[in-house]
Amino acid sequence: MPNFFSEAKPEARLWKSFKKALSAAPQRWEATRLETGSSAAGVPDLFLQDPRGHWHFVELKVSRAFAVTLRPHQISWLIRHAKGSVWVLVRSPTAICLYPGSDILELDTQGLNLKPAFSSGDPINWGDLLSYLMKA
Repeated sequence: MPNFFSEAKPEARLWKSFKKALSAAPQRWEATRLETGSSAAGVPDLFLQDPRGHWHFVELKVSRAFAVTLRPHQISWLIRHAKGSVWVLVRSPTAICLYPGSDILELDTQGLNLKPAFSSGDPINWGDLLSYLMKA
């Protein structure tokens, strides 16, 4: 298992794992990762287009404990776009957890104590995550 917690930019390692899963998916997904500072404040890290052509916006987070660190601009963006397919994907030491943007205030206060819409323990089942996103 990659150590998501040992580098200065742990979200970059999460992105690499997710990108590898996208390339192995049986159906074609398109993904664009926005680098910090290259977009408007609060815009999620990842734009995904599923095989049907539907868009999903995903904020990537890595948490060493139960807290999930969210900046005010991220919270604001997720609230404004909560009617769409917007998500926060959190990598914890033992799992990945996917939360809808509509749960952002609860995620900010409760952290990983909040029940996710989808979760997968190690080893991560990325295929199930992608299937979940396509059905959302």
